[in-house]
Amino acid sequence: MTRTVALLGATGYTGRLTAAELERRGIAHRVGGRSTSRLADVPSTGERHVIDLASPPSLDAFLD
Repeated sequence: MTRTVALLGATGYTGRLTAAELERRGIAHRVGGRSTSRLADVPSTGERHVIDLASPPSLDAFLD
């Protein structure tokens, strides 16, 4: 079974550091945040998701 880390808040200080470390270690991950432009700056090749916490379907898609 392959597992993927879902990193919500990837555009913040700690989130960016965590995304970079997941990338460095080759751990499968996806990154989520509220801003498309800020997500583009996250140092990761993981799948990017714009999340609206007021919209459960966007969170469900991120965690799927």
